[in-house]
Amino acid sequence: MYDWCGELATHALKAVEAFFNQYEEVNTTDAQAAYVAWAVPEATEIVDAHGHMKPIAPSLFPYMWERVDEGPDGPIPKSAFQHDCILNTFTLYLESTSVIKPTTIIVERAFQAWLTGQYVPPPKAQQRFSQALWGYATNEVMESVDCLLVKQWRGFYLVLRSITSKLESDIMLICLSVETAWL
Repeated sequence: MYDWCGELATHALKAVEAFFNQYEEVNTTDAQAAYVAWAVPEATEIVDAHGHMKPIAPSLFPYMWERVDEGPDGPIPKSAFQHDCILNTFTLYLESTSVIKPTTIIVERAFQAWLTGQYVPPPKAQQRFSQALWGYATNEVMESVDCLLVKQWRGFYLVLRSITSKLESDIMLICLSVETAWL
C-alpha cells in the first residue's frame, strides 16, 4: 500500500509541476504560492462551547474542480475531480506499468473463468496468484504493455476522460435523485 501511495504522490508532484509550467499566470514563485493558497485553503479554527479549538474545513477546495467560476452568491465549482492535476496524476498512474499490467492479468483470469460459457471458479489450488500459475501470462502482458506507443496511451487517456465524464454524469444523477427524494 505504501509503495502505491508513494508512486501516486510522485505522479502528483509531476502533474503539479507540469500545471505550473503550462500556465503563464502561475509561472512565478509568488503566483504559485497565491494559487496554492486559493486552491487548497487551510482550515480555520473556532472555539467550541467547551473552550476547545475545533477545525472547520473550507466549504470549497478549488483544486478538486476543473474550474471555479465566480457567481453573484459566491464561487460556482464546475466538473468535480477534473482539475488538470487530478486527471494528469490519475493518467500518469494508470500509464505506469504497476497498475495496467496486473489489471490486465486479472481480467484475463476472469475471462478464463468463463471459458465454458458459464462461470466456473478455478480449483482452490489455482486461485492463488503465483509465478508458477501466472508467470508466463504476466511476462507476456508486461512485454505487450511495454510496447505501447505514445499514440496508444493518448487513446487510452481519451477513453479515461470519457469514462470520467460519464461517471460524473451518473454521480450527478444519483445526487439529484437523492436530493429530490429528501425534498
